Amino acid sequence: PGTADVLDKQYAIDLAVPLPDYSSKPAAAYAARDLLDDSRSLMALICQPGMVQRYKMIDKLKTIDHPNLMTLYAAGVVNLSQPAEERFVLIYSRPRGKRLSELLSTITTPLNEYFVIKNLITPLIGAINILGENGLVHGSVRPVNIFYDEYPILGECITEPCGYSQPFHYETVERMQANRAVKGNGEIAVDYHAIAILSLQLLLGEKHFAGITPDVLA
Repeated sequence: PGTADVLDKQYAIDLAVPLPDYSSKPAAAYAARDLLDDSRSLMALICQPGMVQRYKMIDKLKTIDHPNLMTLYAAGVVNLSQPAEERFVLIYSRPRGKRLSELLSTITTPLNEYFVIKNLITPLIGAINILGENGLVHGSVRPVNIFYDEYPILGECITEPCGYSQPFHYETVERMQANRAVKGNGEIAVDYHAIAILSLQLLLGEKHFAGITPDVLA
């Protein structure tokens, strides 16, 4: 391939193959491949213009290899062929399974507490801990950003400011009251709070939060 749609002369983006299951408001997902190692299952997240990415996380995140985190292989500006413009692009491993939010929508009975702790919460805490050991805060721990097959995989956290799209009840009171674009990264307690809320949602159901407003929690 030429220079268009290629990052670091190694990762080719296939704009003909969108991946809507992995797309979000701040970034559209497309199939990608490693020109040096075609065995990897990759995707490219093409960031929307006007959104601020968490650039300071990138170098550290590329060094982390954890089974419950999407692996970040590369990041940088790419000259796209369609539309013909520059965009910031992230090359990630493509997670298996479906979004946890989608799976939860099909469940009509409460989840088993042992299953929740062993198969969801414990692995996710391991992912958060490894980020914390590297001085990183995820900030986007919520069902729509968790993929699940045989085990959970925490989704990306770079395409927008920390906590920008977090539901208010997944944030601490201080962050809930702040402008979503300037909450700051916070400390690892941000992610532990989100894990606690996720636990409640998994065990009690989404209806547990029905009618709750930011004013009630504040």
